[in-house]
Amino acid sequence: MLHQLKSYRSLAREIVYKIFDMREGEGVRSLWMWLYIFCIISALMIVKPMVNALFLSEFGAERLPQAFILVAVMAAWVAVLYSNLLKTSNLHTLIIWTLYISMALFLLFWFLLTLNWMERWALYILYVAVAIFAVITSSQFWIMANVIFNAREAKRLFGFIGSGAIAGGIFGGYLTNFLAPIVGSQNLIFIFLFLLGACLFIINRLWKTSSEGEDRVQIRERNGFFKKLENPLNIILASRHLTLIAALIWISVLVGKLVEYQYSAIASEQIVDPDQLTAFFGFWLSNLSIATLLIQLFFTPRIVGMFGVGTSLFFLPAGILIGTFAIFVFPELWAAVLIKLFDGSLKNSLNKSGMELLALPIAADIRAQAKSFIDVFVDSFATGISGILLLLLTGVLNASTRYVSFLSLIFIGLWLYLITLSRKEYIRSFRLKIESHEQPAQPAIDLSNESILGGILKVLIDGEERQVLETLRMIRHLYDTRFLPGLYSLLHSSSVLVLLEVLKQLNSYTNKNFSNDVETLILHENLDVRTEALTYLAARTPNFSHDILPVYLEQTNYRIRSAALLYAARQSRDSGVASDIIKLKHHVQVELVNAQKTKDQQEVITMKRCCARAIGEAHLKELYPFLHYLLQDTEKQVVASAIIGSGLTREKEFGPALIQLLRDRELWSFSQTALASFGADIVDMLGSHLKNPYVDRQARHNIPKVLAGIELQYSVDTLLDNLDIEDRDIRNQIISALYQLRLRAPQLRYNDPVIIKLVFKEANEYFNTLALLYTQMKACDLTSPGADKRHLLYESREKLVKALEKRLDRKIERIFHLLGLRYPPSDIENAYAGIRSTDTELRANTIEFLDNLLDGDLKKVVIPLAETTVVEDVISKTLQRFGYNLTDEVESMKHLLESDDVTLKRHALSLIEHLEESRYLPLVAKALNDPNSEIHNKAQELIKKFGL
Repeated sequence: MLHQLKSYRSLAREIVYKIFDMREGEGVRSLWMWLYIFCIISALMIVKPMVNALFLSEFGAERLPQAFILVAVMAAWVAVLYSNLLKTSNLHTLIIWTLYISMALFLLFWFLLTLNWMERWALYILYVAVAIFAVITSSQFWIMANVIFNAREAKRLFGFIGSGAIAGGIFGGYLTNFLAPIVGSQNLIFIFLFLLGACLFIINRLWKTSSEGEDRVQIRERNGFFKKLENPLNIILASRHLTLIAALIWISVLVGKLVEYQYSAIASEQIVDPDQLTAFFGFWLSNLSIATLLIQLFFTPRIVGMFGVGTSLFFLPAGILIGTFAIFVFPELWAAVLIKLFDGSLKNSLNKSGMELLALPIAADIRAQAKSFIDVFVDSFATGISGILLLLLTGVLNASTRYVSFLSLIFIGLWLYLITLSRKEYIRSFRLKIESHEQPAQPAIDLSNESILGGILKVLIDGEERQVLETLRMIRHLYDTRFLPGLYSLLHSSSVLVLLEVLKQLNSYTNKNFSNDVETLILHENLDVRTEALTYLAARTPNFSHDILPVYLEQTNYRIRSAALLYAARQSRDSGVASDIIKLKHHVQVELVNAQKTKDQQEVITMKRCCARAIGEAHLKELYPFLHYLLQDTEKQVVASAIIGSGLTREKEFGPALIQLLRDRELWSFSQTALASFGADIVDMLGSHLKNPYVDRQARHNIPKVLAGIELQYSVDTLLDNLDIEDRDIRNQIISALYQLRLRAPQLRYNDPVIIKLVFKEANEYFNTLALLYTQMKACDLTSPGADKRHLLYESREKLVKALEKRLDRKIERIFHLLGLRYPPSDIENAYAGIRSTDTELRANTIEFLDNLLDGDLKKVVIPLAETTVVEDVISKTLQRFGYNLTDEVESMKHLLESDDVTLKRHALSLIEHLEESRYLPLVAKALNDPNSEIHNKAQELIKKFGL
């Protein structure tokens, strides 16, 4: 029997968790929060109709504006007192004392009402007390909810928790409607006191339960994080986000009070008896609560999930707008009920959840104190303003109730505008919350500061190569003779990169001459250093090209001769003088002929390299056949220089040869740079080779990298046209190239439908891989590492699991690269870093940010995908939700061996080998037909091992 009860309990728990999307560790907290707000709102729904009825019966609706103003004045004082108490008391203690004081105060009111000692002025105090009680207790509840739940938990659970408030409204309202005529309005206070007593018990239980989450509740709250906060008004004004929240609450309360006035005025005109009026208010408050509950349970989660937090806030003002027109045209009781229906049902469901979620990007400590101030002071300030406006309109101008609608229309227009601003600010705040801690921009160098100058010189003289290069790049465009000692010292550096940068910078100091030191560098082993040294000397030697250069070109030392030849090529290109070009052609031809006769291999390589670059530098078209010839040289160094020379010509005739050289691992970086220098002229050729399956696979693999270096719309279009290539690795390179183009050239346009379609395709493959991983992880849990064969089996399975995990990582990276083509790359990069973070709070905030950034269709796929990287217990539910069957191991192996991933196939066959089960034999036999020789050979080996 006990076992059966446990089974029923487990089933009920599973159903509740499924309906309300709860996860492990959230159920108990959520239930206590639900009960707490249920009791608070039930108590409020008992005293509020009672007080409203007593007030309206005694004074009529014309005194409501004065009551609103009094609420504002008293609440301002309470807000200041409450903010100071927050700094000196923890939240738990403050809630307890709020409940005790409320119970004592309302017990006093009961005595006064029963003994008929209640003066007319005391009704104002009672009205104010109920208004402030409603604001403070509600605010305390939502502050506590924001402390206990993070952003993602809040978005899932606030709908369920908020339904407790609505259920309390239904219960309290109908109870008031039933009991008010029987026991009298004032005796309802005893039920109010009983419910507050229940709240005391619940709050203590809730705090004890929440203490198990020590990292969230105790650190934030019990250590008193409010104590360090400054004036709440300063906090609000310093934050655009908080200012907009305050403005939204102000405008919504103001419009709500105008609605309340119209509703109360019309109702009190037609219902005179106080007890009947109390019953009417209680009845309709309960009806509103039922409507609110239906909206909260069945519409709020879907609307917030589908449209986001910002858009969900438009529903309340839109509903009130409809009711406002109804009252203006038909100022009857049914119109008053209609506008109250829109106001009450949407305000306490969809709008309430939206407003609470709107505050989530703000830091918890700031949010807590600012929210208390906003809920108490701003709410009451809006109430006061509404009172003044109503007093002017109905008292001074003597306007009827229907003309209050004009006032409402003005403020509803402002309300809609503020929601638009808040929606943008909400996303911006989450963006700031998750963005990477980027390096600050390099500040301008203050050379008047001697310590800064001394630091630069110290790095130049004593620094390591990386530090020196960074400093040289930093001062590249700063002309200051005080850098010269450091630059001069670097002429003796062993680093080629440092020497090249120093020689270029020294060349700009035209009034200084370091020729004696630079001259030694024309014998340096590096051709570029020698050529740059010769360029420096030429700039400081009169008639260098006429007198000195010819001598260098005839030098017996090939190092000097090669540098002179490359310098001459650059000079002839810049000058365009025909005689210079003719002489250069002659020298290049002579050097190439002599290279065939020279026995010194190093001299042969150097002169061939020099000639290849000279042909390209000077665009010597008659010598292009030599360049084609050098592209086929047996020495890689020569081919690399020929590639550089070919790129300098920008002639398409070299395109096919350069594309084929992309297959060579040692040369592909040179080929990529050379091909990219062709620009738009080469894109067509690159596209046709990329699409052609008969072109070398490695060459095709590197073509997207070339296109990524050509920052043109044509490159983007070509890459997009080739996204249907079947080869997975090449397709991945295309996605990577598109993303690089997006980062470098954000002005380029991308075909959104193609990108979205590919995101769905990649997501589908991600979930398929996740299902396979899930199957292997479950099997891995059942396989413990033992001795001999068991150990080998465990090892094989572990390797397969790691391979699947790596594939998932690559998949999600590609999905985010694709999203970066549709949305701002900086947002997507920060989001990707966020979901990969080990910080739970940051990951939750990141998913919430994506939930608001992405469009509807993408959101439905990407958010569940992102959540599987964050919470392991949602993997199974997510796979089932999207219809991915959790297969057995045979089915899992079948999928692995049919995939296009050679690594996964290899690990799958290795696992089959150690499982030693004949049921896998058909899968192994099928693998014999695999086009990959490694997989084919392994399958053959296993067939023999199985004895076939």
